[in-house]
Amino acid sequence: MRISKDKSKIFKKAPKSLKQPNMVCRYAASGFRGKSIEISTALCRASLIGYIRSSTLGGKVIGIMITASHNPVTDNGIKLIDFNGEMFDTQWESMCNEVMNVKDEELQRLLNKCYRRHGKMGDLGSGARAKIIIGRDNREGGDNLVEEIKNVLMMLDTDIIDYGVVSTPQLHYLTRVSNKERRKVPREEYINYLTGKFFEFRDLLGVKQSEIYVDTANGVSKYILDEFVKLSKQNLIFINGDGTINENCGAAYVKDKHKEPEGYNVENKNIRCVCFDGDMDRLIYFYTTDKFHLIDGDRITVLFANFIQDLLEKAQIDLKIGCVLSFYSNSASINILEQNFKVITAHTGIKNFVKQSRKFDIGIYFEPNGHGGVSFSATAIDIIKSNTSKEAQILLLLTEMFDPSIGDAFANFLIIECILQKLDLEEFIKKYTEYPTRLINVYAEEKLEINENNIVIFPKDVSQKISDLLESKKGRLFIRQSDTEPLIRIFGEARTVEECDLLCLMAAQAVYDGCKGIGRYPEISFCEEYK
Repeated sequence: MRISKDKSKIFKKAPKSLKQPNMVCRYAASGFRGKSIEISTALCRASLIGYIRSSTLGGKVIGIMITASHNPVTDNGIKLIDFNGEMFDTQWESMCNEVMNVKDEELQRLLNKCYRRHGKMGDLGSGARAKIIIGRDNREGGDNLVEEIKNVLMMLDTDIIDYGVVSTPQLHYLTRVSNKERRKVPREEYINYLTGKFFEFRDLLGVKQSEIYVDTANGVSKYILDEFVKLSKQNLIFINGDGTINENCGAAYVKDKHKEPEGYNVENKNIRCVCFDGDMDRLIYFYTTDKFHLIDGDRITVLFANFIQDLLEKAQIDLKIGCVLSFYSNSASINILEQNFKVITAHTGIKNFVKQSRKFDIGIYFEPNGHGGVSFSATAIDIIKSNTSKEAQILLLLTEMFDPSIGDAFANFLIIECILQKLDLEEFIKKYTEYPTRLINVYAEEKLEINENNIVIFPKDVSQKISDLLESKKGRLFIRQSDTEPLIRIFGEARTVEECDLLCLMAAQAVYDGCKGIGRYPEISFCEEYK
């Protein structure tokens, strides 16, 4: 492998692996994703931002995760993890977009410019040796993408650790601990750490193991939970694990389709089933009686808020809980939470949720899709530590289990399992009834302009039609323009299924007509509870 002494000129003639992508690439709050066959050079270019971040920070460890999360197996992507386990901020996201999209002949100049901006005016490679750790989910082709990235980084004499197949939260943990404790962290430490905390949490709550079905989405969770079962002897019954990642299964499928995953052929459907996504950063639950019951991110927020508030009251600890939900969250969930807690809504992207949650002593944040967690302020942790009650011990364990930077479905699963065994699940579900919702995706040539209050302002004819709809129909609309594809999402909610269907469909048709819709005209099967 060629290692150039003068790295400021190494990419003056871009190698094949760094050629300008054939499409416009956008690195956003959740990273960058696309069709695997189209994005290899974009991922290699993005990895150079990880190199620059590490080298200009004196060689701190930066994480590179190759995953497309809940996307189909034909997709892949990249997420960059900062030295403290956080996601990259918007400044570095913008830099990543510049590097991914710049012309080949301008790549070296731009890399030097980015490096000088953060590296005390030196050109690329003039600072400390970079340290990068890489992980990937288990989708086909991920190993080849990792090798291409490693080849590029080794041209810059980068110190690389390849962890192989890991979950996204696992790589966040490995990145954070590597820097905090200045050591090489074994891959299995993440599982061992959380399993140990689970034992403590379970014992303090006085609960025992119970039977549960697991939908792994044929993703990373099968790898992690296999190790967890060996350590804990928990009775997990896997309904899949060897199929195609995210295909007719997983958290996104069950949530969106509101039905059981493919292969869920079990006798006792009253036993709950947990569903993960491909890279194990989100989860939801379901079980079936005479109807299908879903425990999504909204209901998990209610579960955590009530549980933590009960502990605070019993320990006589005065801390404020805040809940961060989505514009896609069901109004029934928001209404019940507002009876006891401050509730705010955040823009799409888990990074926005984490930021909002830190406004509270204890912030509980979840998207309806099951991606979320709980954050504790430094002051809250100190107050909890000063209390000697059993409830404070439980709270302290929670501060050690919830990931401080990103939603971690494995940690959430371990905590939820213990809490649910203290509850009557039927009674918990009966706390409130969700309003009917409908989501329709419209592909269109032209984009909408939507202001910060989520009001469509252009095209004006679409804006007027949406406004008239909301006046004539009883309900709520949330319309969102995709950042990465010609897609507009129309989310509708109303008191009845019929009202919801009509509201959402008429809004979708107005968007299609006013934005030069692509493909089939919006239509639905009326009055199905879910499609």
